[in-house]
Amino acid sequence: MSSHLKNAIKIFTIILAIYVASIPLAHAVSQPLVVVEVFSEDRVHLDIDDTTHVTRTLVIKNEIDKPIVPGVITLVLQKQSPEKIGPVAIPFTSVVKPLKVMNVTARMGDGAAITDVKVTETENSTIIQYGAWVPIEPKQTLTVVLEYDSPDIVEKGLLFSTLQYPFTSSSIPVEKAVVETSIKNGRVTYSSEKPVMNGNTHIWEKSSLGMDSWGVALEYSMLPLPLLPISGGTLLWGLILLICLIWVVWTYTRPRKGA
Repeated sequence: MSSHLKNAIKIFTIILAIYVASIPLAHAVSQPLVVVEVFSEDRVHLDIDDTTHVTRTLVIKNEIDKPIVPGVITLVLQKQSPEKIGPVAIPFTSVVKPLKVMNVTARMGDGAAITDVKVTETENSTIIQYGAWVPIEPKQTLTVVLEYDSPDIVEKGLLFSTLQYPFTSSSIPVEKAVVETSIKNGRVTYSSEKPVMNGNTHIWEKSSLGMDSWGVALEYSMLPLPLLPISGGTLLWGLILLICLIWVVWTYTRPRKGA
């Protein structure tokens, strides 16, 4: 048998082996994803004062025809802010840090306390884990409430303060995500999405979030300003720069005495 024929047989054997091995993988990829549970609602309420009190309410729904037990729920929290030289922020820079949390508690929707609450901090995130070891009957729901305080959510400024609350991507589909804010001393002057008002509470809602990420960024101030199309802080700095530019131009172009 010639060497060319032997090489051809080897190549054919390798191609055939790769094809046969890929059949189970292709079959597995083509199988539809079975959704066991969904978050029919993931609602976050932010009571904003010197610190921010967060209440996060999860409504877990059983999507199959057998009882399920949700188990451990994991929430990853991060804070993204600009790098600083002393108290001065450096424009167009960003650093991700763990979000500082305190007074972390969890309970069931009926008020029963959840005792297995664990908080750990890594280099760039804070992880809260708590258990929901209650069976959910087919097509029924279970409500779980997590609460904590954080001094880190709000970036406080002299006239304008900013915050951002993100929903990170989830392995469990989210049917509806909601962010609510109640601000003790101030009013919203800018937000990344237009809110709905309920009294003094601003509400943002995202339907059919699925496994995607989503977040709301907003700015508030004690000044009696309306909801602006751009950030008030940006407007303020733009005005300051404009005044400085006008002063420089006027200084160097005004008529000189005796000239």
